[in-house]
Amino acid sequence: MSVALPYDVLYCTSEDPHHPVSELGGCTGHLKPGSPIPTGWQSARHGKTPQTLVIRFHGNVWLQQLRILSHEAKIATKVEVRVAKLTEDDDWNNPPSFRNVRFVKLGSVDFNSNEQSHFKSKERKTVHLKTEAYFLKLLFDRPFINAYNTGQQVGIYSLECSGYLIEPIPFHADRIPGARTPSRHSSSVTSPTARAVGQRRPSAAPPALLSLDDHRAERAANADESGDKPIPLATLTPPASAHSSSTDRAPSHSAPSGAFRSVRILEFEDFFLRRSEELVSLKEEAVALEDYHVAAECRDKLALLNNWAREIYELEQDKVQAIINEEFEVAQQVKFRMNTLIDQIFAQTALPSPEAAPPSAPNEDVMPDAEDNPQRNTSFSPSAVPTAGASHAEHANEDVESNASDAIEASEEAEQIIRMDTLEPREKAVAQAILSCAGGEEVASVAVVNRGFDTQLLIAAVGSFTVACLFSRRFKLREAALIVVTENMEMLPSPAHTVEDALLRFLDLNAYGLQDSIPNVVFAACAFVRMCLVDAAKCIGGILSPLAALLPRLVTRCSDNLQRIRDEAHTTLMLYVKTSAIPTSAILSVTLMEPTDKERRNLPLSNSKAQLARLNLFQLLVDNGRLPADGAGINSQQVLHKLLLPTVNHPNSEVRDLAVSILRKLIACRQLVLRDKDLAKVTHASIRDSIASKR
Repeated sequence: MSVALPYDVLYCTSEDPHHPVSELGGCTGHLKPGSPIPTGWQSARHGKTPQTLVIRFHGNVWLQQLRILSHEAKIATKVEVRVAKLTEDDDWNNPPSFRNVRFVKLGSVDFNSNEQSHFKSKERKTVHLKTEAYFLKLLFDRPFINAYNTGQQVGIYSLECSGYLIEPIPFHADRIPGARTPSRHSSSVTSPTARAVGQRRPSAAPPALLSLDDHRAERAANADESGDKPIPLATLTPPASAHSSSTDRAPSHSAPSGAFRSVRILEFEDFFLRRSEELVSLKEEAVALEDYHVAAECRDKLALLNNWAREIYELEQDKVQAIINEEFEVAQQVKFRMNTLIDQIFAQTALPSPEAAPPSAPNEDVMPDAEDNPQRNTSFSPSAVPTAGASHAEHANEDVESNASDAIEASEEAEQIIRMDTLEPREKAVAQAILSCAGGEEVASVAVVNRGFDTQLLIAAVGSFTVACLFSRRFKLREAALIVVTENMEMLPSPAHTVEDALLRFLDLNAYGLQDSIPNVVFAACAFVRMCLVDAAKCIGGILSPLAALLPRLVTRCSDNLQRIRDEAHTTLMLYVKTSAIPTSAILSVTLMEPTDKERRNLPLSNSKAQLARLNLFQLLVDNGRLPADGAGINSQQVLHKLLLPTVNHPNSEVRDLAVSILRKLIACRQLVLRDKDLAKVTHASIRDSIASKR
């Protein structure tokens, strides 16, 4: 059973005087619906990187989920998750300080820059874990640079942890500023080895759930005697009677019958709130984009969700009443029916997928950014079932809150050290060239970090040292590796087409290559792509697939906030258009796609930079004669309904003017046929007359 885990913040690298770490929400458990969003913690202005938070639980816990609510603009590019636990070899009566333990790195999670919402929304990042922990360390990487974060700060409103307590520890080594630490002799804890030999499971699987009622009562008694404030242990309440010790019992703050509420009903409440918001949001977006197939599907699923929710709650009430009456056989039957119904509603109310839309449906690439896994073990305070249009309480202060979900496996990141003196002569020459390009640094070795990508083909093509530099945390090494491969490919042992194919596929990885956060690395990546398009090695025919795959990435960078990145990406796209080996259909299909951000999430139609990027690429096709003169090679209806008509009616004047210019030119050259019913969809009368004059 997963419940909210309270914790204490032991350390932070820095804090803003107006947003100290003591204002971080979630320390005492999950934020309740209806409660205001906390002020949150922010790092000091121009602080060092990374900004580190260390928290301590009230004992060893089985940690299943983290929920981080990030600031609208003061957003870290990523957060690294590390944990440490007490083992059977530790002295549980004298636990170590967090400064004296070895933290195990589980992995890292990327944040969205929030540009597409104009820094009005908050992103709630949900991280799914399966690990045992006593300490949790979060290392927030450098923040995104934007006009609202001039101090280069990192900020989070809340950090919520879910799981369950395995072994409580009454005494802790690290003191919390402003709080009294219980006396070392006030209580004593026996090590789990002496107390329950053989009962604890290895960390690879969840240990048995420990009942906290006795510990809660004992801690409350100790607090009364000593005058200390008791530390809450999750959100569990004492049983109302002896009959409340049921396997279905879950946290509740309601009437005594709440002690019999099942874990599934709490899980369903969490799911209901989230899925209702997701379906309402997706329906509104689909209506705005005239994707009525998806809108109708959302409407039907909302109705189904509301109808079945009433039935599920009636079954829950019947089950609770049966338990009170000690009719346990009836309670078991009702529980089975309720769980079956919940499983069905999880399956039947999945978010509509673009693949499910019929071929004739417009805007079929639209897909929301939401958590699609309803069966997650999170605790949620019982509340009445809201209507389908109800919004979460966390929307009270801001326009919108986006949810994203990631999973991190509890395995330490393996690193392989590559020493310069062990390299073959040819690879050593490449390594020296990279180091020289990076500034002539003396580096004896580099680490190859396994980041979850299959790098075997890349290593075979360019060598292990070059791959280590491409994935390095130091941007100078990433940039230098791309420059050396671009300018001195003959130094590599593999043939040119093998190197180009492998490296082009690398450039398509999230957070690397064309998606790198450092502009200089993006420039080097664009230079390599242009080198492949020039085709000095005469092998472009064998690398068309990875070249075409980079087109959406380049269109995304054409809508970047930095003008230099936009210019570099546009120059590269221009070479794509001028390279006859690149099929026109491949470029045209990208202009008709819904624009995406760096995480491949669809951007709204209102994003003017993204729409300009699509139109500029389409204009390159028109200006360079890549479209057939008679228009026979293009689908006029797709071009109209997926690109030109939506942008002709766009609220941004720059987008609208460019779209009108392109449409007028195509009509005048007879490359596009505009029917009367299509012309009627142009909302501005003056623009409609201007376009009609070219027919």
